Amino acid sequence: MAGLSFLPTPNTGLSPVASRSELPMRLEPIEQLDDPRISIFRNVKDSALRDARGLFVVESRLCVRRLILASRYPVCSVLVTETALEALGGALVELGRDTPVYVASSNLLEELVGYNLHRGCIALARRVPERSLGEILDLRPRLLVGLEHVANPENIGNVFRNAVAFGADAVLLSRDCADPLYRKAVRVSMGGSLQMPFTYLDGWPEAIERLRAAGFATLALSTEARAIELAALEVETVASQRIALILGAESEGLDEETLEAVDWKLRIPMASGVDSLNIATAAGIALYHCFRLLRSTERRPPFLSRLGASEAGASKGQPANPADSLCGEGT
Repeated sequence: MAGLSFLPTPNTGLSPVASRSELPMRLEPIEQLDDPRISIFRNVKDSALRDARGLFVVESRLCVRRLILASRYPVCSVLVTETALEALGGALVELGRDTPVYVASSNLLEELVGYNLHRGCIALARRVPERSLGEILDLRPRLLVGLEHVANPENIGNVFRNAVAFGADAVLLSRDCADPLYRKAVRVSMGGSLQMPFTYLDGWPEAIERLRAAGFATLALSTEARAIELAALEVETVASQRIALILGAESEGLDEETLEAVDWKLRIPMASGVDSLNIATAAGIALYHCFRLLRSTERRPPFLSRLGASEAGASKGQPANPADSLCGEGT
């Protein structure tokens, strides 16, 4: 492939060099569909990668860039077209020469994968040990998002995108929620689920007690008539506390035991005849309200900024704001 004689540079993408041996990363040309080096990318289901190998797939240039520069997940390999290689050059250099970057034509990549949502870029990453609730609390979060029975990966991705945008510190999920690292969840979150800490819970009522003991005001969105309007939650309610906002699946909502365990049941007022919102919309409205409340009580950088420049993708000497490119940017 003539297009492999390029050197990625942080500012200008790729510039010509004499040979591939001069490249600061490991580029490997792929010219045959049956090349064994890329067999793992061929129509492999997320669940099979997770259960058998502890891996997951990330698609699109935006998400792959975030995987490399702003996540804690080791990258195993990347498969790109030459166009994507040029666009991602500065990020791919960070992988060094130990991680293979396979370069193929756009036609070969499409034939291999079978769909075109990747924008010429697919990465394979390794899962890391799951954080515990205790480890999340040790990070001193102020705003947590909780999910119960949310089995749709698209909804999971949208909630993570909102969580990053409104300064949440972590997401807590019941065991039956969809995997935030499924490729659709990652893509819909625009890489937010790669950056945002998350953990799974064995039961929400017990977790709520632990959150309350740690100083959190626990809030749950509900459609019950007796629930108070979200706007009625005043700053005095949470001025000396932290917030855990818990949402359930659209069809069934939260379990009764979970609703009974929280401090506040909140509802979003809607027009007559409408009884519910999509969970992504409801989460965005509620998180914006919580974000404003907490910002009015204490002005400090979002939690993801405090993780440090290397993990949050910040420029040296400047705090990161992962929400900057999560609103309105395509994948």
